[in-house]
Amino acid sequence: MYSIGEVSEITRISRDRLRNYEEKGILTPVKNPENRYREYSIDDIDTVLLIEFYRSIDLSIDSINEISKDSSLEEIKVLIDQKKQVVDNELRKLTRISENISGFLVDYKNIKDNLNKVIIRKMDDFQIYDELADFRSYKEYKKIHNSLKKHPDKPIIRKLTRKIVFDDNRITENKMIITGPVMDENKTTPGNICSPGNCLYTVREDSRKIGNLMENIQRAFLSFIQENGLAVTGTAFANILFITKEDGNIKSYLEIFLLLKK
Repeated sequence: MYSIGEVSEITRISRDRLRNYEEKGILTPVKNPENRYREYSIDDIDTVLLIEFYRSIDLSIDSINEISKDSSLEEIKVLIDQKKQVVDNELRKLTRISENISGFLVDYKNIKDNLNKVIIRKMDDFQIYDELADFRSYKEYKKIHNSLKKHPDKPIIRKLTRKIVFDDNRITENKMIITGPVMDENKTTPGNICSPGNCLYTVREDSRKIGNLMENIQRAFLSFIQENGLAVTGTAFANILFITKEDGNIKSYLEIFLLLKK
């Protein structure tokens, strides 16, 4: 017979974990009637090795308990298949989270590099799925969830783009559109795909402390246009890159694309 300390040394499994296996009913060492110390038989150590074998793939104690009570190879295969499905789903989720993190870091660098500057940048193609009356038309947010079911882990604000159309310094259209990556790679439905091409580009901070943001952006763009002899289309798109709070108020960083004439 072996003491709990000896079993722990043999298997490198802590005493607390061995006691936990006992509490779960999967390990049943006898207790010495004289000193009440646990005594482990060879069969008990084999059970510990069985537990350690299946814990290496993170099978639950309940599943291992089923295996230890007599299970065929086919029954064990079913448990392993179920575990693989859980792990694969978790890996897919972690991959999406990692992609979101990478996107956040790219946007952070973008803010640091382009805040309050005006440059020429190509805007990536995107697909338009639907539109909202306004950013705060919360009752319409179900359109976002219905339109982008394939991107459940992408934040809501990353699914919205403000479209502004103006003519002779007058805004003729100002609405929120639900956007996402181009899913129709063959572009067989061109009406839903926007290909802006080269644009004037800037990143701006937006908060209650900022004055008339649109006027500031307009002046910056107009100055750049005049200095470089450019022509624009009168259509702009704005995305939220980051959102935070300052002094209790929401503060966001916007990227604005003003389409150049091709």
